[in-house]
Amino acid sequence: MTEAILATELVRDFTVYPRDKIISQNITDMVGALESGKVLPPILVEKNTLRIIDGFHRLEAHIRFHGEKELIDVQFEEHDDAGLFLRAIETNASHGVNLSKFDKIKCVQKGEAFGISKDFLASAMNMTREKLEGTIERKTSGEGVVLKRTVGHFAGKQMTQQQKAFNQKAGGMDQKYYIDQVTSLLESNSINWDNENVVEAIESLRKALDNVLAVNA
Repeated sequence: MTEAILATELVRDFTVYPRDKIISQNITDMVGALESGKVLPPILVEKNTLRIIDGFHRLEAHIRFHGEKELIDVQFEEHDDAGLFLRAIETNASHGVNLSKFDKIKCVQKGEAFGISKDFLASAMNMTREKLEGTIERKTSGEGVVLKRTVGHFAGKQMTQQQKAFNQKAGGMDQKYYIDQVTSLLESNSINWDNENVVEAIESLRKALDNVLAVNA
């Protein structure tokens, strides 16, 4: 049964959110759908705490399009913290943007902290236990840090604090992708030399290359 509730009453609790971050493009696409007259599905909400189970992006899209005073259609379910998190994984894995491997491993780490077994977590993510275990092994460092694709070669290895910090802010693409992008900018003479920030970044790159090449010469 669907009910209407003010957007400001809904609670965004990121401790039970299965994704690493909100995807802004997804919100933009939903706002476009609202502008064209489409009706988004109701947001799934935990009845006792008003925490969002499924619909973080929909809520942001509604607020951006209608404002915070708009009534939003929701459906209520009752869960404890562990049940809420498991349900959030299940709903996010079944529609919308796919959970990344990074998201899935984070879900396992959070889920186990809630006392949820890997069998239940794998099922919620539409995976076998064996496939989930293999993903964890390939995507975590020796200390259990969840690795983005950019630094996937650290799987099973120890990392420095600098490497861990980089992993947190890495974009997630293969390293060659980023190197090829910079190389292409330089070779095609497409660098904006009038932009001081760009010029400073190029100088930082030159110094970093000099240092690395000197060490590995």
